[in-house]
Amino acid sequence: ESIPYLSKTGITAVTVANNHFYDFGDLALKNTLNNLKNNNISCLGYKEAKKSKELIVEKDDLKIAVLAYAEEEWCGPSDLDISIALIDDIDISRDILQLRNKVDGVVILLHANNEYNNLPSPYLVKKCRFYIEQGACAVLLHHAHVVSGFEVWQDYPIFYGLGNFQFTMQSANPEWYEGLLVNLEFIKTQDNLKVNFSLYPTVMSQINYSVDLASVNQSYQIINQINNNSS
Repeated sequence: ESIPYLSKTGITAVTVANNHFYDFGDLALKNTLNNLKNNNISCLGYKEAKKSKELIVEKDDLKIAVLAYAEEEWCGPSDLDISIALIDDIDISRDILQLRNKVDGVVILLHANNEYNNLPSPYLVKKCRFYIEQGACAVLLHHAHVVSGFEVWQDYPIFYGLGNFQFTMQSANPEWYEGLLVNLEFIKTQDNLKVNFSLYPTVMSQINYSVDLASVNQSYQIINQINNNSS
């Protein structure tokens, strides 16, 4: 029932790569994908016939591919015709290599990191940097339910945790109600692709779960926290 509201807000694409992908089984999953399609919302983060579903965004003279994956955690069977796109370094490397000569840039979305952890593990940092080295132009993570930091690796950004946008469940952790929107700007130069970014903190109501851009004071606190967790 929420899908038409996504469409009304102007959202044109979503990822289903998360650990609740298969909570209600095969039929519910297929219904979700069909409902997204019927509401003109593109979907990525799953595999169909063992091939990762990507999103290609074209505007002006730019073509950007977006791929999404999730850590294995209650993600359902992996041998179905439609299954979740799990984080696998070899598969992701192949996906990047296959796309990077066909598009101007490849963005990677990861449902990864430990919940309530403001900092990524050293292994996760190594993994994200590797995807940049393989040809990705940005890596963005969600899943921890709290905002984390970011870094620029080989001229391209990695965001280690976007926090929650809207999550209709209460928590005693005040950071549960904070999120981060990231605006990516792609500029094609003669030699490569330049990626600029802007950060927009959000806050969620603890009463009705409505979401707003953070106030000036709230933004200052969240950005300060992000900077403290960044390298």
